[in-house]
Amino acid sequence: MQRISNEACLINALLHTENPEAAKLRGIQPEMFVAFKSEYRWLLNYKEIYNSTPSINTVLTKFPAFPVQDERDVDFYCDEVRYAYTTRELSRTLNTAAQHLSQDDLESAVFTVSAFTPPSQKGVPLTNTLVDESFLENWDTAEETYRVPWQTLDDATGGLHKGDLWYVAGRLGQGKSWSLGAFARTLALSGKRVLFVSLEMSERQVQQRLHIMLGNTLGSKITHSDLRNRNITPLQYSELMSTIREKVTGSVSVLDFSRGPVTPAKIQSMIKDYDAAIIDYAGLLSSSLGSRAVEDWRTMAAISNQLKEVAVATDVPIVSAAQINREGDTSGWKPPKVKNLSQSDALGQDGDVVLTQKQYGKANMVYSIEKNRHGEGQQLFFTEFGPNQGKFEEVSAQVAKRSYEQYRINEANNDDNYA
Repeated sequence: MQRISNEACLINALLHTENPEAAKLRGIQPEMFVAFKSEYRWLLNYKEIYNSTPSINTVLTKFPAFPVQDERDVDFYCDEVRYAYTTRELSRTLNTAAQHLSQDDLESAVFTVSAFTPPSQKGVPLTNTLVDESFLENWDTAEETYRVPWQTLDDATGGLHKGDLWYVAGRLGQGKSWSLGAFARTLALSGKRVLFVSLEMSERQVQQRLHIMLGNTLGSKITHSDLRNRNITPLQYSELMSTIREKVTGSVSVLDFSRGPVTPAKIQSMIKDYDAAIIDYAGLLSSSLGSRAVEDWRTMAAISNQLKEVAVATDVPIVSAAQINREGDTSGWKPPKVKNLSQSDALGQDGDVVLTQKQYGKANMVYSIEKNRHGEGQQLFFTEFGPNQGKFEEVSAQVAKRSYEQYRINEANNDDNYA
């Protein structure tokens, strides 16, 4: 028997198994065919119009030269057609990239190659969501979410959901990194594995902060200045770490700037080994072309969108710090709004939760849940802000207000003394 092409074999297999849509459900599209594109498109249209499979005689009436053969292995020939199509497309992509290189246009060449995506193995059959009751099978099993540091935030959002992208935003020097540390502490204490991407602080600096924060939770009195200035003995530090090793069931791994530029693709390649990722901060991430997010709002927008795609694709939540622009640096005590986010359109759209913050006096922080895809937004709450002692617990508005008023009195007295 004469060997016929893989394209013809696939069409024969669809005809003989009487399942014309089987290849479509496996991601095979008409543009993947070269010699038999018209036949495959006609076969799909025939099924859609008549809701049946055409007979061999009907096919030959329409396409007299079509080579009929008894084939039934749909999966094999789907793979063969997909492989041939991918080979052609990759070759075309590489030729285009080579043309860019010949014109000394390295950036376009890299973009062309990075944009190439092989066709998916299978299509995704969809159901009618209006009557799909499959979720009832797990009705008694609550959705797994991760605790967040503060009760008001946890109640408002239901916790950190898998696939979420959260932004924690504030002006320079307002304690965003400490807030991210509070997330890392809570996740580690609840047994989660955390990837901490630090693009401003070294791994050792992050480690010191987490040691203080965890130590405070576990009863240690060692302060951040004690560690920074080495006011404790190696034995005391070793005992603190022994307590952490014994009582903290989760882990935190730090990817810092010393390991080179970090892109969303690099995060995606690592994140599968963790339960959550924390990024300090999004503006210092790089694109696949090497440009940094802070250099161009379009780059920041693309990176933010890619972070959301990584979170959804891996089912791993991501919490990232973000900057507030100058317009958000007001004299009032309330935190900034979403509109004050640097590149706000992109970050505000991509973020499932946007949390803004501002120091409230000397010893407190005020947060605003500016966006909340899981519930009510526009809620304020207050916490301690004691980075030296690792104190960041939530407090009532009344407690924070009293502390703030005392801070204002002290400031006024200091001004009088200087005068």
